[in-house]
Amino acid sequence: MSNVTAIILAGGKGVRMRSDVPKQFLRINRFTILELTVRVYHNHPKINEIVIVTHPDYVDETKEIFKQDYYNKITRIVEGGSTRPESAYNGLKSISSSSQYVIFQDAVRPFINRETISSLVKYLKIYDGVKVVAPLVDGLVKVQNNMVYDVLMRENVFRAQSPEGFRRDIIKNALERELCTLERKGLTDLCWFVLKHYPNAKIYALNIGNLNIKITYEEDLLLSKLIYKIWSEKEDV
Repeated sequence: MSNVTAIILAGGKGVRMRSDVPKQFLRINRFTILELTVRVYHNHPKINEIVIVTHPDYVDETKEIFKQDYYNKITRIVEGGSTRPESAYNGLKSISSSSQYVIFQDAVRPFINRETISSLVKYLKIYDGVKVVAPLVDGLVKVQNNMVYDVLMRENVFRAQSPEGFRRDIIKNALERELCTLERKGLTDLCWFVLKHYPNAKIYALNIGNLNIKITYEEDLLLSKLIYKIWSEKEDV
């Protein structure tokens, strides 16, 4: 059996939300955003293990949320780093030795679904990695000094989202090589690290549409409450 680990990245501070607590601890209906995200993975039969990477100030609160016996797939709750790649690596160091494939999921994208996770696992066993993407609705232009100087064709450009999954050995080696350099400053997408060190890696683009929103601003929270009504009817949460 090929073991699959989900690493839930919940280390953000939520500054842009202007909330007293990080956005992953805000509630939609009766669950925190973090709980909603974790529960979809926990209820999926192809996920063997879950590691939660949380903000250092909220380790105890995270443990309190998931203290029930129901969450028996959660093996570790660890502190996040100062950047997303560092948090991803902290989680990676904590997974079981039997894990062969790793999926990284942002906690504040709670509307992931079983079908997407099934597709991720399926393609992880074929390719070196899988990246969830969403189609562009608007066009893209390049701007310098407030002047448009180029227009990108959107047919081959997608919005990069999470989750993203990789063979364990590939992502581990890529992050270990990169985290000691300064080139990574400002970069959060784990595909960048993989493609830099494994330029021939085959990473499948999994297009799942536009409902996989990231809750970042106050208006996102309002929208998420509308999406929740539709999403919760289909997902076993």
